[in-house]
Amino acid sequence: MKLTSGFNFENYEITEYLGFCSGECVLGTGFFSSLDASISDLFGINSTSYSSKLKQAREAATNMLIQNAAALGADGIIGLDIDYTTFSSDIMGVIANGTAVKLEHKGKIAPSATKIEIVNYNPDLEFRIASLSLLSTLEKPAVSATVSGKSLEKISAVLADISFFTIFDEEYTVRHIGFSNFQLTENFAATISALAPCNISEDVIPLIKYAKVFIRKYISDNTIVTASDKDCPWSLQTPDVSKEENSNTDFSNYRLSINEYMNSIYHMNSAGEILNYTKSISEENRDFITPELIQLIASCASVERMYGNCKNDCIEKIKAYFSI
Repeated sequence: MKLTSGFNFENYEITEYLGFCSGECVLGTGFFSSLDASISDLFGINSTSYSSKLKQAREAATNMLIQNAAALGADGIIGLDIDYTTFSSDIMGVIANGTAVKLEHKGKIAPSATKIEIVNYNPDLEFRIASLSLLSTLEKPAVSATVSGKSLEKISAVLADISFFTIFDEEYTVRHIGFSNFQLTENFAATISALAPCNISEDVIPLIKYAKVFIRKYISDNTIVTASDKDCPWSLQTPDVSKEENSNTDFSNYRLSINEYMNSIYHMNSAGEILNYTKSISEENRDFITPELIQLIASCASVERMYGNCKNDCIEKIKAYFSI
């Protein structure tokens, strides 16, 4: 338990004030201590017996204060104050009080998620892993999968191998990662799995450019399905992180459903990026990507330089256009 007579702790942030706490101790000095004090008073010297009693009472009161603060869930006590009093010539009291608080170390690094784009999918499956979220924690990296496609509510678990590719074109493969406990996203267009341990170095995570996922098995309607070895993922164009966000990535040979399209744009950074993406896939998805939709998105992108990021407003207009 951290204690201070001040009102803060260096390198710590007070996250919650739990209230006033106190600890009390009353001690009798005893006949011999009083006799020793009288002799000390007569000769003008220090009374070792009284000093020892005061120290004992202070420690007992402070310990009582710490116990009371700990019962409230405190990590520290600020504004510590110790008062002494006497009730008679042979009885002394000590009161320790302060404010109990919860603390958090300022140097503590919060877990940070890194979104990884997937550049392949299996055309024989009705679903695909659209993206991964790598979480770099203080213990061990973990990963969750965002799945889009048909019959999402039937998919309860996926077993896959993942190959991560860095900006230096180095490949790191992690095998047999199990994704489970899928939950629907807010827009019901995809599901996100619970975090699964990922045996990859934290030093590599900031360098990852994209990933490929190879689904080995999955559970659909409580039935284990093994993916055939002949299922070859169909690689899409690898994203180039060196280009600006308005670069026109070619996804023109990739047919989407509206749900897959919505899930993709939810992960984009601006209305301009949504516009470029929508234009790039419009040819093969003319059943729902119309000139009117592109014009609507373009109107949002055109005002971004003046009013800042309009991604959220753009998505709301797209949802209204599709009556979602």
